Amino acid sequence: MAEGVCIRCGYPLEGLPETHVCPECGMHFGATAPTWRGSHASFIYAGLLGFSGGGFGLLTSALRHSQMAPTERWVLVAAAIIYVAALVVALLWLPRIRRFVPMAVAAPDALYLRLGGTSLRRIPWSNVSRAELNQSGRGAHIYLRSSRMVENLGGILRTHEDAEAFVNVARRRIDGAEAGVAEGAAHGA
Repeated sequence: MAEGVCIRCGYPLEGLPETHVCPECGMHFGATAPTWRGSHASFIYAGLLGFSGGGFGLLTSALRHSQMAPTERWVLVAAAIIYVAALVVALLWLPRIRRFVPMAVAAPDALYLRLGGTSLRRIPWSNVSRAELNQSGRGAHIYLRSSRMVENLGGILRTHEDAEAFVNVARRRIDGAEAGVAEGAAHGA
């Protein structure tokens, strides 16, 4: 069963089979579309944990020190309340924050790519000329035909194994797109 939400439109996917198409936007998911996500989400969770610890510290400090002047104590209590309110707002926004995590989805039709908080981009495989490991071996580059741009996926691919798996899938998708273009040209001639 699928979990979470669609990476393109945010539609809830709970209850759908592992291999499926989003009912809202048509994005393909499952074994035919391997996905790699960046590690920014863990930093978000750690930051929220630290943030909540700070609010708890402010509140306990205000309540434990009886020698504080009443105005100082109320200032600390007010700061703790504001702190906790900000934490609640952050927790409510957490599902939306996940939409900004860097990721790459190697769907059969295209590479769906989100880097550095940008929106999800669709790059057809016919627009990708090649994919290769970067020099460290812990990331990959894809080369785009139309703009001669190079996209670095180092922030998404965490290990050498992830990078190799991505490059292998990307090369198969690129070869398939080139074969489809050549086949279409042969039929058109």
